[in-house]
Amino acid sequence: MFRCGKEKTAREQASAQVIKEEYAKLGPISYPEIATLVLFILMALLWFTREPGFIPGWSSLFPQCDKSTPERSPVDSCTPALQEAQAESTGEWQQSTHGGEDTTAEAIHVNPLYILIPTTLCTSFACLLPVSNPPNAIVYSYGHLNVIEMVKAGLGVNIIGVAVVMLAVTTWAVPLLNLSTYPSWAPDLSTVNNTGP
Repeated sequence: MFRCGKEKTAREQASAQVIKEEYAKLGPISYPEIATLVLFILMALLWFTREPGFIPGWSSLFPQCDKSTPERSPVDSCTPALQEAQAESTGEWQQSTHGGEDTTAEAIHVNPLYILIPTTLCTSFACLLPVSNPPNAIVYSYGHLNVIEMVKAGLGVNIIGVAVVMLAVTTWAVPLLNLSTYPSWAPDLSTVNNTGP
């Protein structure tokens, strides 16, 4: 950094030259790159200023639900519109599929982690297409592989990965994570009003 230390070897100098050449090929910053940078900075600022702790953040401008009083209905007056729409659609689904009866809670009474853990892990096994993950995109950009070759190589990895995750979740993960019991932190759907909106 301050031109101190030992002299660079011929390999290091060649590597530095390649990096400079590749950087020069990028050209000036484009409009999509500027837009992405601005949106990323805006998103980071919104994250940090939502509830900074030492001053009220912008989240204080929106009404908050009073959790000290018992909720009488799944749709509260201070519930955001999206959650209200979800609650209404849930009521409609329960009424249409179960005729408004109280069998719904037993049918859905599954530990959420039993579904979320395999879903989250299996998203890491996107190995088929060039757009599946950054390493695939980088390898594909060099032009030595086509899509069919990537699908052939990635299909086996996907199948093995999904099989291993499903086997693990249905065997040793059940006693380890206590997936056979419905957790207290999950909402009890048996209290949801099934009469619809």
